[in-house]
Amino acid sequence: MLRLMIVDDEINVIDGLKTVFDWKSMGYTIVASATSVAEAMEGFYEYSPDVIITDICMRDQDGIDLMRMVKEVNPSVEFVILSGYAKFDYAKCAFENNAYAYLLKPLDSNELISTMEKLGKEIMEKRHTVPEQFLYKLLKLSTPTEENIAYLYKKTGIDVPDKSYFLLSLHIDDKNATNEQFLYDEFSSLLREKVSQFTLWICQTEPKVFTILCFCSNERLKVTMCKCIYDVYLQFLQAHHIFMTMGVSCIFNSFIDVQDALFQTYYAISQRAVQGYGNMIYYCENMGNRLSKEYLSDVFLISSEKIAEILKAVREYDGAVVKKHIFEIFDQIEKLDHINIDVLRNDLAELAVKIIYTVAPTEQQAKIIYGEPPNPITDIYKFDLISDMREYMEVLVESILKHPELKFTENTSQVVRDVQIYIMLNYSNALYIDDIADELHLSRVHLMRMFKNETGITIKEFLTQYRMNVAKDLLRSGKYLVNEVGNAVGYSDSKYFCKVFKKITGVSPSKYVDEPEN
Repeated sequence: MLRLMIVDDEINVIDGLKTVFDWKSMGYTIVASATSVAEAMEGFYEYSPDVIITDICMRDQDGIDLMRMVKEVNPSVEFVILSGYAKFDYAKCAFENNAYAYLLKPLDSNELISTMEKLGKEIMEKRHTVPEQFLYKLLKLSTPTEENIAYLYKKTGIDVPDKSYFLLSLHIDDKNATNEQFLYDEFSSLLREKVSQFTLWICQTEPKVFTILCFCSNERLKVTMCKCIYDVYLQFLQAHHIFMTMGVSCIFNSFIDVQDALFQTYYAISQRAVQGYGNMIYYCENMGNRLSKEYLSDVFLISSEKIAEILKAVREYDGAVVKKHIFEIFDQIEKLDHINIDVLRNDLAELAVKIIYTVAPTEQQAKIIYGEPPNPITDIYKFDLISDMREYMEVLVESILKHPELKFTENTSQVVRDVQIYIMLNYSNALYIDDIADELHLSRVHLMRMFKNETGITIKEFLTQYRMNVAKDLLRSGKYLVNEVGNAVGYSDSKYFCKVFKKITGVSPSKYVDEPEN
């Protein structure tokens, strides 16, 4: 039921609204009423209504004031404005402040009922879609950090329960299954209907994979929730005859560990050849030790020593060494007669995550390298061919090696890193030092002095150097005209771009293309 509060300075209007309408049948329960804006704010803080019906003209302040104050605290609260005034200015002001509806007194009962039913339906749909969007974006973060998770909170405006959680992923086992969107809609609808007593968010992570975020604080509750979800699956199976294997992670206490949780669900699913298709499989540390000899056949595991050597080379941007190790790994894999593809996927995904996080621990750094940050755990899971996995790892590493400017030293301060990252993300726009200073909440003079002392060059010189390095790559690609390259790196004036380019490189952009590469 949605929580409703009624605000009007005439008590008989409040009483009439309470008694005349069947709010329960419309999906509402009245939690509070108020005869003034001050009283309404007290009710808002105490009862947290989802919807507020308010008069527009009251003795102390008006309904618009109330709406502004409430939405400043919680923008998701919806307002239906009642007014005895059919003035355009009142209605305009109400909608400018995101009122859902503006209804005139005396009320048309049918209009109020249809408005409230429509609003209730939209709120409930939004409550399903917003968590779905949040969960999907959360699971797609290649390097979850407090910073980018906080950004997701803000962007989606979601209220996340302060609880521990576990993940449960469902994989459609039937390779010939079609209309995945229909199957997802059917399963998620059934899940919400049958397991409404628990807080569960669901999204489609990948083709044939649904993932559920289950808020849970202890193992006993986790088992209960999993049993209920399995019962829902059995009903779904009976209706659609589609088998799904479920992988269940351990309980985690922070979204920073969400990739580990996702990895555990995928790893658990990968054991279905031994533990049975269509079953619920719980992840545990020694899962691999319980596999049969037939299933393991030839298992290739990347040693911890090899991983350490790769990460060291990645940190040093030593392309030759990184590529050598990647070549050796796949050379050994391809010599095996039989390979457990699921175990291999998991091993490579874990290595890829470590490589990305080593060079790009923040979402901003990952965007500089990849544009749209990759998600190896789900990306590699799509591949059936070892050649595709090899290509993925090679592209992953090659993209990193193109950005040696991200090799920050231990002595580089956070402020200087932030300046450089901001420039790398925004070099294609018109950039001014004042903009960067405002973004970092520092004085212009202090920022310039600090950057020059640490790097030996000015912010403007760093920006120019970075733009020219990008321009060189674009020119060498042969895909763009000189003026297009200039625009791409932040110079709207082609002549000025050519002048700067020649000053930095010693040759014009057109001649640079014909110069032999060093």
